[in-house]
Amino acid sequence: MSSYTPTGLSGNVGDSNILLQLLSERPQRFLTLFLLATTLTATVVDRIAVVVGNQVITETEVQREIALTAFFNGEKPVYTSEEMRKAADRLVEQKLVRREMEMGNYPSATEEQKNQLLAETAKKFGGIADLERQLTNSALTLADLEQTLAWQLSLVHFIDLRFRPAIQVTAEDVQDYFRTRILPRQKPGETLRLADFRQQIFQKLSAERADQQLDEWLKHAKSTTRIEYKKAVFP
Repeated sequence: MSSYTPTGLSGNVGDSNILLQLLSERPQRFLTLFLLATTLTATVVDRIAVVVGNQVITETEVQREIALTAFFNGEKPVYTSEEMRKAADRLVEQKLVRREMEMGNYPSATEEQKNQLLAETAKKFGGIADLERQLTNSALTLADLEQTLAWQLSLVHFIDLRFRPAIQVTAEDVQDYFRTRILPRQKPGETLRLADFRQQIFQKLSAERADQQLDEWLKHAKSTTRIEYKKAVFP
């Protein structure tokens, strides 16, 4: 996986030149001082990629989002302009949802839920040790993964509390889905019964309609929020 470094590394050139001169005269005495001074004068600046209301998304956050998505998909990250924009769009939606969750005092995932999801994820990667090794190879940390998993849990809670209560799935909806989506896959000699699929269909239709409601809400939230993609990052 390609790695990246923060942009905007700068230092005090004048101070460094003086210290270099002293170092050439008495190298042993001033070595520690030189290293300390250059560390203190160096400043890392992470460019702002997107402004969302009074919040910001940095370029590093966009790159990390690409890396995490690629990690979950088992792919190599691609940092093209198109992928950067897609990742930024996802982070914009996260910002909008997080703001709504804070304003509405929506509950976040519990530590027990986070730990359970982390354990399930680690199992898929061969255990926590293998998971951490693969994350390191992808220039990611366990903390990066934990934050993403926590966000996924919180988003599910938000959708369930905000949109699901208003979702209506009728018996006719379930029957139509069974007739048009399930029965056509029935093999010769096989008998598919609605009763065996009823709950599964109900859950699927509920989730689809909740997602549709979320998309509509996000569309409205975007239209009423100042969102600025910085040209320095998105030319």
